[in-house]
Order: sequence, then structure tokens, then C-alpha cells
Amino acid sequence: MTSPDQIKPNQWHTDIIGLVKNTDLPAYKSLMPLFEAIANSIHSTSNCVKKEIKVTIIRETISGDLFEDKTLAPICGFEIQDNGPGFTEENYVSFRTVNSRHKEEFGGKGLGRFTWLKAFEHVEVDSIFEDEFKKNRRYFKFTLNANPISEESIFSIEPGADKKTTVKLLDCKKRFKSKLPVKISTLSQKILEHHIASFLQDNPPSVTLADPTYNEEISINSLLEDILIDKNSYTIEISESNSLIMQMIRLSSSDISHSISLCAHDREVVSVQISKFIPDLKFLPLKSEKGTPYSLYCLVYGDYLDNRVSSMRTSISFENEEIEEEGDLFEESERFIYSKITNTIKEVLKSDLDQISKTKKQDIDKFIKEKEPEYRVLLKHAEKELENIPAGMADEKLDIELYKIKQKLELEIREGGKKIIQDMSRVAMTDPKYQEKFQHYVETVQDLRQSELAKYVVHRRTMLDLLQTALQKKDGRYVLEEEVHRILYPTRTTSDEIEFGHQNLWIVDERLSYHYHLASDLELRKNININSESDDRPDILIFDRPSAFIEGDYPHQAVVIIELKRPERDDYDENSLQSKNPLAQIYNYVRKIKDGMATDSNSERIKVPSQTRFYCYLIADLTEKLVQIIENAGLKKAPDELGYYGVNDNLNAYIEVISFKKLLEDAKKRNKVLFHKLGLPPTL
Repeated sequence: MTSPDQIKPNQWHTDIIGLVKNTDLPAYKSLMPLFEAIANSIHSTSNCVKKEIKVTIIRETISGDLFEDKTLAPICGFEIQDNGPGFTEENYVSFRTVNSRHKEEFGGKGLGRFTWLKAFEHVEVDSIFEDEFKKNRRYFKFTLNANPISEESIFSIEPGADKKTTVKLLDCKKRFKSKLPVKISTLSQKILEHHIASFLQDNPPSVTLADPTYNEEISINSLLEDILIDKNSYTIEISESNSLIMQMIRLSSSDISHSISLCAHDREVVSVQISKFIPDLKFLPLKSEKGTPYSLYCLVYGDYLDNRVSSMRTSISFENEEIEEEGDLFEESERFIYSKITNTIKEVLKSDLDQISKTKKQDIDKFIKEKEPEYRVLLKHAEKELENIPAGMADEKLDIELYKIKQKLELEIREGGKKIIQDMSRVAMTDPKYQEKFQHYVETVQDLRQSELAKYVVHRRTMLDLLQTALQKKDGRYVLEEEVHRILYPTRTTSDEIEFGHQNLWIVDERLSYHYHLASDLELRKNININSESDDRPDILIFDRPSAFIEGDYPHQAVVIIELKRPERDDYDENSLQSKNPLAQIYNYVRKIKDGMATDSNSERIKVPSQTRFYCYLIADLTEKLVQIIENAGLKKAPDELGYYGVNDNLNAYIEVISFKKLLEDAKKRNKVLFHKLGLPPTL
């Protein structure tokens, strides 16, 4: 750092360390120092007959094991070499001058080299140049010190030596190195994208990217030549005195990241995805007249951008951003500029975008009508929002987007309802505007409620599909009863822990969906509604109350027990009091409940009176041994011969035995009309 007594009158000094510290270079812009070095070489060779630039990748040394593992060594530096005039005395003075105007004609800010020290520990410069008709060689190190130029040397060399300048960016700092690409193919693509304007000139420089570690080399010029389909220019008027030039470039590629690049002095500054403004280009590739998929690059140039580029060329300075109404947009507005650009793109791609939009609408209609009818309401009340959904979206993502739109619509309707109620006291109900709002509100609410019903019907059909699949043999064996159990009701839970929509007891009996308390696969002693020390676990235990509202705490009027057995199980034993005799098992549950003390949801004890009714369901395949137990117990065969029923007067218990086939077929029949009305197939 320069001390005060070293500063002469009228002499200004620059603190390089402070300058670099204040240099804004985000980690995601880790390639900017390389781009700055390449840009310097492009400008340096601009007057050369043959313009040659070579970029060499420098990688970290890694062990042989990693090579065998085909793991690419991280990139830690770059070497950039060109055949320009080099570090002549004039150029060297410019290099040492902060904010030099030496390259002003190329848009040079005199600060690009300081990004080198922001991202790399040190830089080495070695230049063979010609001054006063003799060849000299200049070498120095450029580091982040109080005296940034060190080990400087200059000497004469043989006249026949070729002019060349080599800049080495060495030891990339950790936070920038982690953001550098690893593959040479990726890096070559990035270099092409950033400097594509220079490569599209009439006499472009020849740029080669080499990776000596893996003996690979790519010509950036050949890369562009191989993938370039065409390029076209368009003028964009932004005011009477201002205009921009947009060059639309089509590059053969399956990549769908179409982009807009705002350029200053023929170099990319800001790049954004076109899909930000034209959602239909987010997931679908564009195709040329020959059917070749391509990426679209829109390069935008003009004095307007040249005059507003930041010193580090990382942003464009837009003004008058605080604009609320679209009609008030000025030419300085970023939104206005992008709207002008995207409108031009839409005009050029009109036929493609119209076809994509048409296909998208058909796909969304089909998805809603055939798979998710709960969103039918959106087809009528959210057309604009549906238009903003990107085309080509996968069903899973489309479902999420439609859900978001539906949630937004419901919120708007709720807020609209409050507004209508408020207006009732201020506006005459016969007012035409009020009537229109009221009618729209009522109509939308009705459609939303219908969509909720559709959602529930679709849920029912899905559950029956799952049950049908679960009841099929897998690898010659049937599933365990737990899988069927989980479809009817989540295991090891109570009704206080899950939402109503997560249970499917309607498959057994529609009335079971409405209950006071339910315990699924819980030991009796862990059930808060029973004072019992029993480890027995009925599969599903339901406490019910009268449907009428009664003040005070009244006893439960009914208890429902559901017991499931594995399909085709046939190891039953009539003499067993345990699980091998399911009727005895159910009756045992009933006795233990009647002998215990029940509690309400506040853990206050209430008795289960002796007159409490028990409704018991045994769901199992009617195998030979089970039928024998059932008939010996005196149960009667159901009319369809797929189940049995009976009453145990001593326990005040009604019991019904239902086969899995009957369970599934009865549920299908009860819901068939709902599926039909919604246009859904009955089940699988």
C-alpha cells in the first residue's frame, strides 16, 4: 500500500487489493476471467491476417485410481495464447493503467484483467512482441499484492521468433473452481455461446480448445460450422431514436435451452431462457424445416446496450424500473426491452408456436377429462392460466401446476365472496354490475364443488383398482392381509391422526366412513377409548355415536370390528381360541371391550354399557375349513352365496363374513353409476 509521503501532488494512486476486493464476480460467473482473456486475444488479433488463439486446459494432478475410474480431474487453470502484437510498451502501459481507455473502441473497460485476480491466485504473462523493428520478450507475474507486478523481465530475442502472447490463469480459488465445467465438450460450448458474435464475423479468429491431460482438442470454429443451421437479423424499434438488432441463430441440437443474450460490444453480457417469456418453449424442442431439432440463440445488440453495460460486463443497467402499468413502460425499462424482443421472436416463430399451443390445449383437455376430472372447472374459469402452462409437461408436473391454479382460483372465489357480502350493504342488489359479479361467483362455486366431487369419485376408482391388484397372485402367492388393510385404512393409527379422505372403509360399508373414533391395528391397551391391558389387536376397531346432536357425554351406541385374513388362507382350527378360529377371535375382542372401561377423546372414562351393539365384519376367502367353522356357528349363507351373516344374541353382536370377491364386486356395483356419470371406466 502506498504511504502518504510517497504520493506526489496531483498524482493519483490505486489500491489494487481494494479494487479486486470490490470487484463484483459471482461464483456462477466463474468462466468470466477466461472469457475476458479470450476477448483480449480476439481484440489483439483483429488486424492480423491469420488470427490464431489456443486455449489450453490445466487440470489438477490426480491418482491413477481416479483415471481408471474414468473420473475427470478438476480444472484449476487455463492457458490462453494468441499471435497478436503482444505486450508492446504501449499495451503494457495500458495493462498497468486502471480504467484504461486503450481498447475503448472494442468496448474495453480497462478492468477485465482484475477478474483474473478475483478468481485465480496468480497470473503469468509471457509475450514475444516487436518494438522499433526488433523482437523482445516480456515476462511478469500478476498477483494480488500491494505491488501486483513482480518478477518482471524484458530482453531481446532472435528476429525470426514468431510473435505470440501467453497468459496463464493459475490456481483457481475454491469457490470459483467448484463452478467450473469439467468436460472439454461443455467448456467448448460455453466459449462458443459467449463469443458467438465474434465467430459469426466475416473473418473470425481461429480458436482451439486443448486438453493435454486427456489428449483431446476441439476447434470452436468447426463446432459452430457443424451445428449452424442458419442466422437471420431483425431490427427492433424501441423508440423513435433507439433500435436494437437481434440476430436469431439456429444451432442443431437436442438441447431445449433456447436463450436471449443481451450483448455489449459484440460480447454476451446477460443470458436468459426464452421460456421465461414464452413458456411453451420450456420442454419442447424446436425443429427445422427438415425436421432437425435445434436450439435458438437470439443475440441482441445496439448502442443502448453498449452504453449501459457494467464495468465488469456482468449486467446491463436499466432505468425506470418502478413502473406499474404496462402502458407507462419507457424504452429504459427492462420489461419493455424484453417484451419487444419476445414479440419479435413470437412473430418469427408464429406457425410453430400456434401448433405447439394447439397440441398443448388438446393434451391438457385429454389429461383433465380422462385422468383428473377434478380440474374440469379450470377449462371454463382459468383459460388464461392454462395458456401459461408450458407445453410438453410430464403428467406428474402438469398435475402439480393444475393443482396450483385450482388453489389460486379457490382463493380468488373466497375473497370474491367476501367482497360480494360487503357490497350487499352498499350497492343495490338490482345493479347490473353487482348481478354479474354475483352470478359469476355462484357459477364458479358450483363448478368448484363439482370438481371436488369428481376428485373423490376418481379416488374411489383408484382405490378399487389397487384392491383388485392386491388380490391377484404375485409369484404364485397371494399378498398378506396387511396390504389389503393399508388400502382400507392406514395401519397403527387412529382417526385422530389422519384425515377423513385417507380412509376407504366405504369399500366394506358406506356407513363406516362416518364414525366417532377409529383405531387401526392397535393393541387394545394402547387405545385411548378403552381401559384395557390386553395385547390383542383387532384389525380395525370403530366407535360410533348417534348422528343426532346431543349435549353432554353419552355412551357409544355401537362398536364396529373388522378382521382381515390373508387371501386363500386355510389353516383354520375350530378348536382354537386364537387367530386360527377367526370367529372366536372376534368374539374375544367383543368380550374384552365390554369388560373394559372406555374413555372419550379427553381421556375421561365412560362405560360401554351392556346394550351397546357390536357390528363385526370378517373379510376372508371362504376356504373349506373356514366355511366349516362358519356353518358350525350357525351363520346363514348370503343370497349371492359369497358370504354369511348372523347374530350372537348373548354378545348383542351382528356378524357378517365377506369374501374378498364379494367385497370387491359389491363396492364396484355401488360405485358404478358414479364412474359412469364421470365418464370413467368401472375399474381395471
